[in-house]
Amino acid sequence: MLKKYPSFIYSLLLLLTIGTACSTQEKKEKTPNTKSIDLTTFYIGTYTRPEGHVAGNAKGVYKIQVNETTGEIKEKKLVTELINPSFLTYSPNKKYLYVVSELAHADEPTGFIYAYKIGKDTLTFINRLPTDGQAPCHVSIDKNGQFAFVANYVGGVVKMYRINAEGALVATDKQQFAGSSTHPQQDSPHLHSVIIAPDNKVAVAPDKGTDKIWLFNIDHENGKLVPTEQAFLKIQDGAGPRHLVWSKNGQFCYVINELDNTVNVIAYDKTTHLFTSIQAIATLPEAFKGESYCADIRLHPSGKFLYGSNRGHDSIAMYEVNEATGKLTFIGTESTRGTFPRNFRIDAKGKFLYAANQNSRNITSYAIDATTGQLDFTGFDFKIGTPVCIEF
Repeated sequence: MLKKYPSFIYSLLLLLTIGTACSTQEKKEKTPNTKSIDLTTFYIGTYTRPEGHVAGNAKGVYKIQVNETTGEIKEKKLVTELINPSFLTYSPNKKYLYVVSELAHADEPTGFIYAYKIGKDTLTFINRLPTDGQAPCHVSIDKNGQFAFVANYVGGVVKMYRINAEGALVATDKQQFAGSSTHPQQDSPHLHSVIIAPDNKVAVAPDKGTDKIWLFNIDHENGKLVPTEQAFLKIQDGAGPRHLVWSKNGQFCYVINELDNTVNVIAYDKTTHLFTSIQAIATLPEAFKGESYCADIRLHPSGKFLYGSNRGHDSIAMYEVNEATGKLTFIGTESTRGTFPRNFRIDAKGKFLYAANQNSRNITSYAIDATTGQLDFTGFDFKIGTPVCIEF
């Protein structure tokens, strides 16, 4: 049975009920639901000890999370201790992580590649193999996750490994290179990366030491790199080709050159299987006269913009891409707000760019304008020891 109250009491109870409901709703709106925040994980490769070219001070491979909405970089977690894990990459199924240990001391005749299984907060060691050269500086995986490829900066060696069902590595091929070029840093081969074409049939290996891009067909059945009939593409003397990225359709690739601070646009004819350089464009403003060396290169997921890093000028070079001709138009540069940006990454949605400043030991993030391609600093500046490689 309902009790009878005077009308003014009913009014008071009603106001209290409404006020409590509003207050509760207000608290819900003000309190962020942490489960709804979209976080992306990436791993950071680092230098862990002083070398001739870097004062490494990190401890190994770190795991970091970023907020996909704001570009904010969250706390880091050390997931494995390793000497100079300078470059790393995922398997396509995201179950395994492959990391090079960049060793080059006199008593270290070879570097190593490590295979890890990825856990929630840990990496579980699977196996490691020698790279048969010093200072391995890059590792890549083919599109099917069947093979890994390592470029050794010292020794002129590219190694190929089969990846078994458990993620373990088995060596299958070794390519040895020779040669030199005109710059003082080009007295011998310095292989800097091996990049797989979108069709998963062709691999290209930029060689800073010879100004050549070595060209291979991939023999998946036998686990071999087979030189193409062209064998290599020679670009301008003293360029120092370092890293390379393919267009999505596989008709063009873009190589960034460490020594002459340029990007070469390379056309690939799928009928004749010939590579041709069709443009070389500067990464620096004309007014800049200081010392600078290029490092990394990335294509925006839309295919409309290209970016490259300048170490010395300490900036990201920005280009508009003519998707029909492959040629580039220089937009300008954006400061990385740190020194020696060795590596950078663009998230899968193309919203943010993250730059790893090796010598200032920080990572900065930038919002990408989807219309102009220009970068806008988010204000987030994350401190971490000698970051070298970012891998989502």
